[in-house]
Amino acid sequence: MPKLTLHHLATLAHSPAEAPVLYVNESDELDVWAEALAPNDRIVLTREQLVEAMGDNCGTPGEQWDELSEGWTHEDVLAELEEVVNDAVEGVLATQ
Repeated sequence: MPKLTLHHLATLAHSPAEAPVLYVNESDELDVWAEALAPNDRIVLTREQLVEAMGDNCGTPGEQWDELSEGWTHEDVLAELEEVVNDAVEGVLATQ
């Protein structure tokens, strides 16, 4: 099963795509792509969910990722989202 990493979250935050998402690709790996191009049934995390997990920062999602709210670390955000993504990935892989 693919594992969520800080690299995935940073890529999602900084993606120039319109409405980027993290999804399970055809190779059963996590990847970032535009929501309109990713298969809906394989999406496991949206940038909106990532922004929500980062809290009330201002700026672009990439800027928010680079400068998290005081007291937060990237590992905190990863821990917050890991279970959500793992559950979603299991659901995607179970339907194959």
